[in-house]
Amino acid sequence: MEHQQLKKIQDLIFEFETLMQERHVDLKVSTNIWLWEGLIQEGAFNLVVALSKVGKSSLIAAFLGAKTKGEPDYCGKKINSKSRPIILGGNDQQLEY
Repeated sequence: MEHQQLKKIQDLIFEFETLMQERHVDLKVSTNIWLWEGLIQEGAFNLVVALSKVGKSSLIAAFLGAKTKGEPDYCGKKINSKSRPIILGGNDQQLEY
């Protein structure tokens, strides 16, 4: 992922966290272990939702690439997990056999 795209993602994460603090939103999050700190929970159903063509697939692919390489963090958020299979699905992706 290009440096410019990475910076944009980091800025969006920061903007989201700032907005949540400003609005005093207290998200009730279970005590599950984070796969990607504060963003993706391990052992849970996670949704990545945004307008089309903003980079959802690129973000997750780059995160999984960093995880696969054993990187300790990605976009400033800690990666917590050992390597193992991950199932990805999307309504715009056809199944191939």
